[in-house]
Amino acid sequence: MIIVGNHTGAMEVVMMGTYSPRILEFMGAVEIPWTGWMGKVVDLYNLIPVYRGYTSLETMKMGMDVLKQGGLLGLFPEGGFWEPAKQKAQTGAAWLSYRTNTPILPIGFGDTRGKMAELFKLKRPVFEMNVGDILPPVVLDPSKSKKESLQQAANSIMDAVWDLVPEEELHKKNSFPEDEIFSLEIKVFNQDGSEVTIPEELILEDGSWISRFAHRPNLLDTIRDYVFIPVQTLKELQQKPSAKEIFLAADSMVDYVENVNPQYFNYRYGYKDGQAFLDCFRQLRKLMTWVMENDLLVEAEVVYEFRDPASGERIIRRVPEEIEQW
Repeated sequence: MIIVGNHTGAMEVVMMGTYSPRILEFMGAVEIPWTGWMGKVVDLYNLIPVYRGYTSLETMKMGMDVLKQGGLLGLFPEGGFWEPAKQKAQTGAAWLSYRTNTPILPIGFGDTRGKMAELFKLKRPVFEMNVGDILPPVVLDPSKSKKESLQQAANSIMDAVWDLVPEEELHKKNSFPEDEIFSLEIKVFNQDGSEVTIPEELILEDGSWISRFAHRPNLLDTIRDYVFIPVQTLKELQQKPSAKEIFLAADSMVDYVENVNPQYFNYRYGYKDGQAFLDCFRQLRKLMTWVMENDLLVEAEVVYEFRDPASGERIIRRVPEEIEQW
C-alpha cells in the first residue's frame, strides 16, 4: 500500500511512521543534507532518496520493489511546503500506484510546525491526523496523454488528502496572502554618510526575488540550517550588516545553485522563475563587490506587502518571520 499525506512541517512524518501497524518505508528528499540529530535519525531509518528536480529511475525502482514485496510506502505528493498555499501534486505516488497496481491510503494532517518546541516547553501540543478510506490503484485515462492522466490522478489523490485535513489547516491553505508584493530596497553611502548613486549597470533588475527568499522561511531557513550557508544576513538587514556579509550570502547561494544543487529554485518555481532567482543573487553579489571595492556603506531592506484575505487589511512586513518547523 502507498500511504500519502499533506506536508505542513516535519512531525507528520513521525506521526505517519509511529501509527503505522507495520514498518513504513519512506521516500524523502535528500538533495539538501540532513544534519545533526535529525541526520542521524534519517540515516538510521534509511530513507529511499528523492532528489527533487530530477527523475531518478533508481529511486522509483526502490519504491516499486517495496510495493512488489507487499510493503508499505509513505510519501508526501506535494514534495515540500515552501509556499503558504496548496502546492501542485507531484505525480510520483500516482505513477507508483499505476505501475504496481497498488492501492493508496490518504491521510490529512493538521499543522505540525512548532509542536516539538511546545513539548520542550512542557506544554501539551495537540496533533490531528485523519485517516481516510483506501483508494483503488490508479488507472490511466486512455483519452489523455500519459503525462496528463498521471497529473489528473495525482490531483485526485491530493483532493482525497485535503478532504481529510482539519478545517483550520484547510482554511489557512485556502486563504493565503493575496496581492503579494516583494521588493528589495538598497541605498549606498560614503563614509561621511552622504548617499551615493548606484551605477545604472549595477542596479538589480528585479530585487523581489531576494525579498521572496528572505520572507519564505522554508526557503532561507532550510539553506541556513542544513547547508550552513550564511544567508541569515538577508533576514536581518534591519541590523545593517556590512557589504561583505551581504556579499557572502549572495556568493554562497550562487555557488550552491551553480555547483551543488542546480535544481534548487527550478524545482520549486519552474525554470523561468528559478533562473530569475539565480540571476538576482548574481546581481546582488556584483553590486556588493562594487560597494566593497569603493569602501562604501550599504543599507538594505526586504519588504513584503500583502492583503489579509480575512480582514482585507494591507499588511507590510520589513522583518522576515521565523517559523519553527518542528
